[in-house]
Amino acid sequence: MNTPSILELSMSSDLGHQFLTTTDLLAGWAVFESTVGSLLITYSSKGITAVTPVVDSEGLQHLHRMRVSRYPGKRIRLVDPATVIRDRTGRPDLVESLPLDLHGLTEFQQAVLHKTAEIPPGEVRPYGWVAKEIGSPRAARAVGSALNKNPVPILIPCHRVNKSDGAIGHYAFGIRMKRRLLKAEGVDLHILDKLSKRGVQLIGVTTTQTFCFPTCQHARRAAEQHRVELRSSSVARKSRYRPCRICRPTEAGTTRNGK
Repeated sequence: MNTPSILELSMSSDLGHQFLTTTDLLAGWAVFESTVGSLLITYSSKGITAVTPVVDSEGLQHLHRMRVSRYPGKRIRLVDPATVIRDRTGRPDLVESLPLDLHGLTEFQQAVLHKTAEIPPGEVRPYGWVAKEIGSPRAARAVGSALNKNPVPILIPCHRVNKSDGAIGHYAFGIRMKRRLLKAEGVDLHILDKLSKRGVQLIGVTTTQTFCFPTCQHARRAAEQHRVELRSSSVARKSRYRPCRICRPTEAGTTRNGK
């Protein structure tokens, strides 16, 4: 006699829920509101597996099967993970404190995402900076590809990575959403756009004789009369400025074209 797959059973009790959680068979989803609208967050027993804007119910089912399921061909019931979130954090709204499940990603992709997660809110870094920081200074384009496939955007803030020329750059969910996210974090997009059009990649601070990315907290704290616009790190060094220890601008992170 064929017995039903446990993946096809609904959660009938707390005991059953705990069993699926501890045996890595839980795959659930929930919708949360954010500054950019409703977001679908899918979840496994190991953490959040995907984040995407809500489109329609059919799209949710498709996303769940294609991006989250560990069991191809199986029919996995979509279980609301609210109780899991509550158990793990004590507060259902603190989704950011949950672990992330990045299974299926390559070692390089995970390195890119972990480094991107270190970029502070309200600041941006170029693709080349991420590449340099993870020890692959010539892999700026590969960094861009990895970020384009980021399964948990917003939680891992790939919207904080821009082009080397200062332009905002692409985003998997569209440039409009990227700009909304950055603006919500306090990034002055008007100034960034102006600097990019003038070919300015860095800001020198005369009081400390250091150079920074324009959104670096050190550069932003400097008074206007102590800020100097610089086109590249080569120009900065020739002017006897040294790299900021906070944002760590480098040659690899500030090139004249491409990513």
